[in-house]
Amino acid sequence: MKNLTTRKAGMVLALVLTMDCGHGGPGYTTRPKTNTIETVAPPRQRTPPSGVALTGPETTRPSEPTQTPTAPDVVPCGDPAFIFAGRAYVGALLCPNGRVPGQSSVATGFASKAGCMTDAYRLVCDDGSTATVEIAGGQPPPAPPPGWVLLTPSEQANWNDANQSAAKTPKTSEDLLDKLIHDHPNFASFFRLRGVARTAQKRIGDAVADLNRAVTLTPGNRLYRLERAELRLRDGQTTGAIEDLLELDKGADSSWDYSREWLGVTARALQEAGHPRAPEFLRRACAAGIKDLCAPKRNTPAK
Repeated sequence: MKNLTTRKAGMVLALVLTMDCGHGGPGYTTRPKTNTIETVAPPRQRTPPSGVALTGPETTRPSEPTQTPTAPDVVPCGDPAFIFAGRAYVGALLCPNGRVPGQSSVATGFASKAGCMTDAYRLVCDDGSTATVEIAGGQPPPAPPPGWVLLTPSEQANWNDANQSAAKTPKTSEDLLDKLIHDHPNFASFFRLRGVARTAQKRIGDAVADLNRAVTLTPGNRLYRLERAELRLRDGQTTGAIEDLLELDKGADSSWDYSREWLGVTARALQEAGHPRAPEFLRRACAAGIKDLCAPKRNTPAK
């Protein structure tokens, strides 16, 4: 998630996710010209770091967004329309990272003594998080899983448009996100994308404030913390940036998509600040293949 602007720091986010809503019904997708797939594709690699910037939205908009129908508030017990209600509900959910979930399975059963049919949807996000939601006849739709958000069709359209316009027309994106944040003040991805839009407008202080909120809401999101560190460096908040970068060293894993970028940013920041751990990170960055951080070899004069 690549029709997005490449950030100077190489921070580009891409989404290639689809969703099959089960029961042989229509699929909700964010990939153009594709209906369904069985597995969720991994996020694409971002380009190697070459500086510090933040300009990439998290998801992409389809050429013709699918309109999710509005499900009835309560479907009578035994009414097959509960299948439609389940599709509509699942199609309106977003993962905690703001992306459309994939569906790994749906199981049909019966609820309690009333004999009402139920559908249990198991959903998978591209970051590996999962959730199960159960739709039952005779019952109102359930609350979204913790950390997830349920959008109305108009909110879905606004979210797609905000992603599409974040780099090219950032003020439009910011206005759309203001509305979404007003109605969903605890959803981190909305704050993160507004930070992208504000960065594109060179309003770095405001962007840092948005990333502060995103990190507070999802402290375990390593990407958001890295992006906040980069913005803090641009805003002259070196101490806070280094705190974020060294926090990411806890449990660091080379399999993380942005591990190489984090090493490069950290090594440069520590070197410029004269931090005692700068030599360590310079060695690690060089070992990771970031050539411009490798100490130049001295030529030994011939005897």
